[in-house]
Order: sequence, then C-alpha cells, then structure tokens
Amino acid sequence: MYKKYIEKNNDKFLIKRTFDDIEYEFGYYNTFEDAKNKIDQLEEDGWPISTKNIINDPHKKTIPENENNYKFDIKVGKAFKHGFLVLKRKECYDLFPKISYENECEIILDGIESKARLNFVPRLVIDRKNEKLIKYLKKLSEIDPNQRKMVTLIKQNENSTVLEDNKKLIEENKKLKEKIQELTNQIEELYIFSKKK
Repeated sequence: MYKKYIEKNNDKFLIKRTFDDIEYEFGYYNTFEDAKNKIDQLEEDGWPISTKNIINDPHKKTIPENENNYKFDIKVGKAFKHGFLVLKRKECYDLFPKISYENECEIILDGIESKARLNFVPRLVIDRKNEKLIKYLKKLSEIDPNQRKMVTLIKQNENSTVLEDNKKLIEENKKLKEKIQELTNQIEELYIFSKKK
C-alpha cells in the first residue's frame, strides 16, 4: 500500500495520491518510515484534501498558445526569499533588443579610460502576496535550488499602454540602429576617400 503513494524525490519522500483524476501531495518526509507513519495517520483521518495540495489538475485551465507569450527557463534558487526570478538575457531579446554597449563600450573613471560592457540582469519580480506561489517556490528550493522550471509571460491586452509603449521603443530602436549603420557607412566612405588623396 505504501509504495504506491510514496515517491522518492532526491533525498526526500513525497506522499501523493489521486482523487477524481486530480493529483494531491501530502508533504515531503526525510525517511520512508516517516512517510509510512504519515500515511497511517492520513488513512485514519480519511485523507483530507485541499486545493492548496493540488500538484496536477488535468481540468485546470491551460495557458493559451500565443505568439506574444514568452517562455523563460529559470533556476528556482531562493526566489521565494528574494521575491524575484532571474531570466537569461538572451531569452529577452524579443522584449528588449540587444544593444551594442552590451558587447563592448568605453568608459572613463576619474580620467582613467577602460573598455567595459553594459550588463543587464532581467528579473521577474513576483507578487509576494501570492502565498501559493511563494510556498511552492520554497518547496522546490528545499528539494533542489538548482532545478530549473519554465515560466510563461502572458501576452498583455492589446489595448495595454505598456505593450504599446514597448512596441514603440522596439521600433524606435530599430530605426536608430539603421541610422547608426548609415552614418558608419558614410564615415567609412569618407575615410577611404581621404586615403586616396
């Protein structure tokens, strides 16, 4: 009886059981014996369930596929504690296009010149009031803080001013890049012409 409800996850033992096609969890335990004792207690109590314990609900509404949704591969880490999820910069290029300063730039500090690189660390700041998410992230971190999860950023409403402003910035950035390239070509032509003289 015990083995069908207990799943070993890293060094801990998770109790799971399915009711009406919905999978529920009943906690992680350090030893198989502890998990067995908990199952005995759950049997006596009639396996009380709560929506907070749901880990897999096939009836749950799924996220609609949308070309404007963005997916990010994130490391769980200590997100529950810090309140944010760190994203990979390269996965954000569609949202925030890469600029030349990220490859290399020049700086001056107190008269000292140096090469540098502008570094962006995009983060998703999560709602700390969402106890379900915070609790879940904490649980994942306790199991293995290095595990990775997929996060989907849902498309905003078409009428969202934030979305529209972002589209304008991307378009302006594109035009600016084209203008910079045009000026660069002109400078190169002038340089070649001056060399011929």
